[in-house]
Amino acid sequence: MKLSIAKRLYLVSAVLAALLLLVALASWSKLNGVVDQATSVRTVRAEQLQRIALVELSVTRVSLQLRHAMLVKDAESLAATFADIGDKRKTLEQALKDYERDIDTPQGQALAAKLKAQTGDFWAVGEQNIQLIKDKRIDDAFAMLVNKTIPVRNALLATLKEEKAMQSAGLADELALMAGNAASVRNQVTGLAIGATVGLVIFSLYVTGLLRRRIQIAQSLTERISQGDLSARVVDEEEDEISPLLAAMKTMQDSLVAVVAKVRQGADLVANASAEIAEGNHDLSARTEQQASALEE
Repeated sequence: MKLSIAKRLYLVSAVLAALLLLVALASWSKLNGVVDQATSVRTVRAEQLQRIALVELSVTRVSLQLRHAMLVKDAESLAATFADIGDKRKTLEQALKDYERDIDTPQGQALAAKLKAQTGDFWAVGEQNIQLIKDKRIDDAFAMLVNKTIPVRNALLATLKEEKAMQSAGLADELALMAGNAASVRNQVTGLAIGATVGLVIFSLYVTGLLRRRIQIAQSLTERISQGDLSARVVDEEEDEISPLLAAMKTMQDSLVAVVAKVRQGADLVANASAEIAEGNHDLSARTEQQASALEE
């Protein structure tokens, strides 16, 4: 089935529109994934890292406050120090609860259970340390701080470091996935733009060549007819917008052939009549001569 130039243009436009739609849908899907990942990073991964950092800071400050409590002399400063330790404990426990709530992997749950146990050990030793300070047993409190509280704190900080590394690795993976999806969308759009440009250039060259070829056929036929050559055959292998023009030219050629045939037929009739007249004149002349000769005799 032959397609006209307009139909070919419509077909190419439809194909390009379909490709644009497919790329738009694929890009929309991937960009939605990027948005979801970014939301997860912002609301979960980054929050988890902040909570770990908050627990780490609170533990460190509690151990420092215990050391500070051993050095203060007045009751008011000591009470403020113990109050600050209590606030840090509440902050730490709330941060751990929020952290456990957003864990969704077995590895994370195992580390969370370990953190919970180590935090309990830390507060058990810390409460004993606080009681020694309240009892004014500063030397015993300092010894317990060095021998028990700080080692328990260091073990807790090591677990927090491990968890922080795991969360950082997860964050890096999610950022890499987001970058990959964004790069994929970029490559798809760039590829489509390049493909569409190349396709349009090729199709434009094809249409230009087709029009030039078809117009040359019509021009060549017109020139031959104008030179009196009516024997040229009009062969139209295409079906496009030039076909009606070639059909009209063929009709004109057929009409000219018919007119020429009629003119030639009329000319033949005139020639035959002229020959007959000439022959009649010759006979008349001969008879006239004979009569003249007879009259002379």
